[in-house]
Amino acid sequence: MPATRVGRLRRWYRRAPIVSTEPAAGTGTRVALSVVALTGLLLMAVAALADSDVAAAVGATIVFVVGLGAAPALTSRSAPAATLVVSAMATSLSVSVLVGLAMAWTGTWAPVPAFSIAAGVSGAWLVVHLVLDVRRLRRHGHGWALRPDRTQWISGALVVAGVAATVADAWAHRGAVPPPGGLLVVVGPVWYVGLAAILAAALLASLRGRSPGLAILALPLPVVVGQAVVYGVPTVMSAARHVGVVEYVRTGLPLLPGTDIYQAWTGLFSGAAWFSDVARVDDPLTTVANWWAVVLTVATTLAVRAVAGGLLVSRQRAWWAAAAFVLANTLNVTYFSPQSFGFFLALAVLALVLRLSALPRRSCLGHALLVLVLACALAVSHQISPYLLGVTLVVLAASRLVRPWWPVPAVLVPALAWALVNLDQVLAYVSPSAVGNLVDNIRPPSLSYNSYEQALATRLTFGLPALVLVVVGLLAVLSWWQHRDRRSTTLMVLAASPVTMAVASDYGQETIFRVVLFALPWLCIAAALVRMPVRLHGVALVSGVVVLVAVNAYGLTGMDWARIMRLDEARQLQAVERAAEPGSVVYLLGTGAASPTRTTADYVDVDWGVADYYSPEAVLVPAPRSDATAAALVARLSADLREQCTIDCYLVVSDSAAAYSDRYGTQHLPDYERYARAFAGSTDWEPVSSGPTATVYRLVLDPSTDAGG
Repeated sequence: MPATRVGRLRRWYRRAPIVSTEPAAGTGTRVALSVVALTGLLLMAVAALADSDVAAAVGATIVFVVGLGAAPALTSRSAPAATLVVSAMATSLSVSVLVGLAMAWTGTWAPVPAFSIAAGVSGAWLVVHLVLDVRRLRRHGHGWALRPDRTQWISGALVVAGVAATVADAWAHRGAVPPPGGLLVVVGPVWYVGLAAILAAALLASLRGRSPGLAILALPLPVVVGQAVVYGVPTVMSAARHVGVVEYVRTGLPLLPGTDIYQAWTGLFSGAAWFSDVARVDDPLTTVANWWAVVLTVATTLAVRAVAGGLLVSRQRAWWAAAAFVLANTLNVTYFSPQSFGFFLALAVLALVLRLSALPRRSCLGHALLVLVLACALAVSHQISPYLLGVTLVVLAASRLVRPWWPVPAVLVPALAWALVNLDQVLAYVSPSAVGNLVDNIRPPSLSYNSYEQALATRLTFGLPALVLVVVGLLAVLSWWQHRDRRSTTLMVLAASPVTMAVASDYGQETIFRVVLFALPWLCIAAALVRMPVRLHGVALVSGVVVLVAVNAYGLTGMDWARIMRLDEARQLQAVERAAEPGSVVYLLGTGAASPTRTTADYVDVDWGVADYYSPEAVLVPAPRSDATAAALVARLSADLREQCTIDCYLVVSDSAAAYSDRYGTQHLPDYERYARAFAGSTDWEPVSSGPTATVYRLVLDPSTDAGG
């Protein structure tokens, strides 16, 4: 390489890192965080003394979401407000994961004593912070980062009124079964008025040059809170399987890493189990798993804001980058899953690392310990996120946007160590044919057994957000062309870096979704830096935000009919799991992706099959032309299963499976209904339980016995 090029490379590498100029959180903000955390601890004391379940639930929520990590986060006096709150939340959740996993892994499940110790340490530490900060308040004033003026008061009032209106309207419709039109046809006009008020608050603050932070944090809430209140269950079926692991951990039985990957990477589930016991939660399905999306949506939005602020993005643009992310990210639904948790922890690590360049080296120890705690929790909770985070950190360090290299091994070493501990599970998910097969690995998933075209609602639910992502990507490229500096170039490289995941795995045909998830924050930050004429700024902002809100609302609710579990079906399957003899088989008429299975601690004793009409070994055909044909095929299936079943065989017919089949084009709804009637009229199957949306049948093993007996 010519000497001149070597010299240029050296000069490029030695350039000073980007140093965030965002001001540190004011003393008033620090006091408020301490007071909130201590309030949670106080409520837990009240719960213990008064035996109050409500106080226990509220107090434990505050403590586990922010209280356990507030004191460590407050040790940094240079962190901006967004970074301070994000680090407190991420550290608190990480502590719950690590303590819960330590108890579950060692077989010493003692949730209450462990909480007493953690609460005592956190409480004492918080009191020290509070005393010191109150003294500073007396000497230097309140120290709030923001001083609300008239515009901000109006904007705040609109936010409060809007959130109250949407929650009240959702509460009036609670208990509704997901209809084909989704949440948007369930709620009433008050909900739409509330959403409009929040949107108006965000635009008012921004157009008047004020921070739209509070409104942007509230902007996604009408949908996610509305779903949580109206349906009362998680919005994705696979959350049921995660709840089953939580319930298993709560039993105190030894973990079974060889059983499934969830038992191997059980960090999130162990933390949720610890919380559930401390908060006196009887049913994590309708509480922890149901409300997780609300907490993580707010936390992730704030985390993207903190990362954007660390890249010298102005306060207002940083907030709109966060808004663009949370509104455009409907292809990766936030729900009770290791993926959503791992992504939030990754953003929290990035927010902390981006702040390191602004700190003296002697002040980095506290940040380093926080990063290590978050990295360990990430390593034991999700299989993929640590490595995508590692690639991101390599890009940031190589481009000199951050100064130190040590965060790279701090993240990757715990992840690799945990992967070695669970090497058998890792090898089970590694396919040699996928290595290097970039095109196939990144291809969007397809249902090869489709017999019909997917429904229009399905195509719109995925197509509209995909179109929005294309627009965001084009804006990001435009931003790079306008700036063409180190920051904009690095943002483009960061957006492309998740593609490295596709080099080795298709991740169950979901690689494209994970690539989009980890690329989207950088694309949104870049898009927020687009320069445009002042006269077009207001029009572009208003029209862009309105479109984003509309696409977000439809993208999250358009598939409610097929995606959201039904509570009565979940209760019936829980009863089967608890009562069935070990080795019993439960068949699902349709697809396992459309039923809330494995929600109890007994899920390891039950086998799940699919009595479907599209697999190669199917005994049911896609389209029975009459009820008689469906009855004949059910009789044939019954005879075949009777030869295979050595213990009990169950079969579930449900509205959710019918909706899933219809929306994804595997079966038209009338054909599924023919099968449902055939099972209802068959003497080979006896109903075990029935509800508004599902019926569970048991196979009559002895045909000579009356099924009704």
